[in-house]
Amino acid sequence: EDICTREGIIPLAAGLLNAGVGESSFEQQLDWIATAAAAQGLSPAGGDATVAAVQSIISEREEFVKERGMGAMGPLMGLVMAELGGAADGGKVSAALKEAIQELVGH
Repeated sequence: EDICTREGIIPLAAGLLNAGVGESSFEQQLDWIATAAAAQGLSPAGGDATVAAVQSIISEREEFVKERGMGAMGPLMGLVMAELGGAADGGKVSAALKEAIQELVGH
């Protein structure tokens, strides 16, 4: 549902139970989770934030990317995820990173 990060699932589930929302409707539970995730910084990074983080990392390490090509993917993936503070979808980061690397190295 893109409501919370993977790291946020357990604390938000515990909060949901402690808040007494467990007996509410599914929609009310989702609303509570979305609000709590936003308040606690556990909402996923949006597409613009992901692309911006990828572009920032790529420009800082342009020579490394040119040398390693797609082999730079793994090391850069961790850097982008760290920059986004765990608030990113790994699949979206991977796709954005792959596209940015391919653009830079011309493949």
